[in-house]
Amino acid sequence: MTEETVVTTYPTTDLPKLLDKPARGPLACTVKQENFKAALAAVSKALPSKNIMPVLSFVLIASDGDRLRLSATNLEITITTWIGALIETPGSVAIPAKTLSDLVATMRAGDVSLRLNQRTQTIFMTGVGIKSNIKGLDADEFPIIHGLNPDRALEFDTEVWRRAIDRVSFAAATDEARPIMASVAIEITGNRARLCATDGFRLAVETIPLKDPVLNPVTLLVPAKSLAEANKVLDPDDPLLMDVSYKGAVVMQNGPRLMSCQLLEGEFPRYDAILPQQWDTRLVVSTDALRNVVKSVDIIAREINHTARFQMSPGGNDTPGMIVATAVAEFGDNMAETEAVVDGHAIQIAFNTNFFLQGLGVVSLPQVSLEMTTAIRPAVLRPVGDDGYFYVLMPMQIKEPKPAEAKADARPEPVEAR
Repeated sequence: MTEETVVTTYPTTDLPKLLDKPARGPLACTVKQENFKAALAAVSKALPSKNIMPVLSFVLIASDGDRLRLSATNLEITITTWIGALIETPGSVAIPAKTLSDLVATMRAGDVSLRLNQRTQTIFMTGVGIKSNIKGLDADEFPIIHGLNPDRALEFDTEVWRRAIDRVSFAAATDEARPIMASVAIEITGNRARLCATDGFRLAVETIPLKDPVLNPVTLLVPAKSLAEANKVLDPDDPLLMDVSYKGAVVMQNGPRLMSCQLLEGEFPRYDAILPQQWDTRLVVSTDALRNVVKSVDIIAREINHTARFQMSPGGNDTPGMIVATAVAEFGDNMAETEAVVDGHAIQIAFNTNFFLQGLGVVSLPQVSLEMTTAIRPAVLRPVGDDGYFYVLMPMQIKEPKPAEAKADARPEPVEAR
């Protein structure tokens, strides 16, 4: 096998429109250890964390033309990739993923030979200084894998998509008992897609462009965890194609990587009604300065469910602009302040510092704005200079809040543990 054969990637235009059923036969092929190891690492991100079905802990290996196809799934997400191979005899088999990955990882760089005994479904694998026999399963026992049809696919810039998933998915619920809240809603209409996630306490929304407009609007509910795992294998140098024509699944292709995510049925919360249409107080502040202030106060605030008071006051040079404070009888108190430009009325409001920091954590621009109406209404955090993203925070209840018209030089009352 020549070096040119094994390093050749699977061109996007050469991917089959629909995946063929795995070839039957005594698979015999040779691949490069480094390519095999990387492919196994990529598809293993789709393996289940719990033993739902025995076959889901296996990786499907199948010949596909002059390449080797590898697939793994947990039924919510399926990841498939291709590597260059010298195929001597077509065939397929399902092999225990962890066993195979661990063995390949111990091999030295070089050729790896795979030979399937079809009668016993045993793979004989040889590498540099290593020989192994691994018991497998018939490929027909592996779940069906969806393919992508490029003729009906939407196209996104992969780096823009990756960033959007990172900036939205963290706001989804982690409670599996609330699957809709643990999803990302993808609303595709015209020449844009809006991605939204909420756990009921905060909401993250990002709007990104499509390469070509769509005629029929569509809304998809995809588990946030599946999108986050798919994000880890995307290559920004390859475009991202998305096929939304399947019932119950969305299929994405990125170069030699194919991801299929299960769709959820249900209605995503109607969030437009809670979005403030105007603000009474708006703060513009350095992203790093705000992050440092909130991080400092969170050291104490984490002892009382990350609760802290935020006071914003317009004023002159004697006013810091923003003060954040918290106190816990058993631990102590902390107050931090930073300069900020505040327009509108003075306001005192309480937020979850952990949620606040997570929202700031996905902002790369030097300044953010915080828009508020009252101490009991949602606030909106926006990167200054980026109209495509916003993060909504629900305020927390605080004991005996001061009125919004508090003096500009007043300090917020500490939040006390109850």
